[in-house]
Amino acid sequence: MKWKLIIPILILAMLVGGYFLGQPLLKDKTDLIPSTGTQAKGQNFDFREAESDLTPKSAPPVAETGISSAPSYEYDSRVIKSASVELKVEKGQVKSAQDRVRAIAESKGGYVQSSQFSSGEEYAEAYIVINVPESEFNATLKELENLGEVLTSQISGKDVSQEYHDLELDLSHWETERQTVLALLDKATTIDEIIKIRQFLEPIDREINQIKGRLQYLKAKTDLSSIEVIIRENQKQDKPQPTIWTKIWGVFLDSLTGILAFLAAAIPFLALAFFLGYLIWLAVRSYRKKRTPAPPAP
Repeated sequence: MKWKLIIPILILAMLVGGYFLGQPLLKDKTDLIPSTGTQAKGQNFDFREAESDLTPKSAPPVAETGISSAPSYEYDSRVIKSASVELKVEKGQVKSAQDRVRAIAESKGGYVQSSQFSSGEEYAEAYIVINVPESEFNATLKELENLGEVLTSQISGKDVSQEYHDLELDLSHWETERQTVLALLDKATTIDEIIKIRQFLEPIDREINQIKGRLQYLKAKTDLSSIEVIIRENQKQDKPQPTIWTKIWGVFLDSLTGILAFLAAAIPFLALAFFLGYLIWLAVRSYRKKRTPAPPAP
């Protein structure tokens, strides 16, 4: 009975051991199989193989993590600056203050992005947005604050130096890739090769255009700073101080108004109470008449 169990176990152990021992031998044999040989150029174009042959030898290797191995260096600071100022001027001076803001912007080498003026019988206000060179940002802000009383002032900045620097590196990389593909295009000999290379070139051109557009936007935003100016008219007027009799008369009117409001709200309830009381009085009167005995006849 024991041999019936031992023999299958031995056979299974031999099979498992032979499998693991035979793997290295099979691997070594596959490595010794000769390659089928290369194909003639022009018959079956392999773009990836050709691209690797044309890669510049001096180009530094790029790790798979996407981190460039280019040497670090100092780069220019790029900060998007903006400000918002709310001013209060004397009555009738809003329009002239708005013209003064425009003149300040032009004197600093900037321009007016948008401007709006509105007025009525009792108010006047102006809204204007100017763009000035980043180097004149602080000086322009000081001159604007001298045009009237500053109600609110806010300055904000966003540092985009790292993004700008990374975009420049990306642009250099993609332009190098584009030159490589163009070199392959010059060596193409068939229509099929040209079509494949142009299909590979399209996403590269699209990426380059997107990077250039973003760089132009950041450059415009950092070269010029935006300042929003709100100008309002001083509406403060001196009011006469009320006398003691004026205050008493005001308290009396307030009290009278309260009493009238209370009566107006209570009239429906008073009318209902009066009607119910009248019905009760009639019922009581009728009951008393029935209970009262008639006087004896003479």
